Amino acid sequence: MDDAHLSTIIEGVESAFAVYGKAIRVVIPAEALQRHFGASAEPQSWLNAFNANTMAIEKAARRAQLKSGLSTVILSDF
Repeated sequence: MDDAHLSTIIEGVESAFAVYGKAIRVVIPAEALQRHFGASAEPQSWLNAFNANTMAIEKAARRAQLKSGLSTVILSDF
């Protein structure tokens, strides 16, 4: 994944990467980052949690994208 940044859509983090050559966007709400990765309520903590858990997030995003076929995946429970 690259380009991880605070989302302008929801309180959380978003990034883009490729699944089998197709570009997708993944959005993770702050609550999910707090619940799954121990992030605090601070936005910098969300980015830190996202960056520290990129492999797990990418794996979950791939599963969700392959299941949905959508180009944007919102991961709230994985």
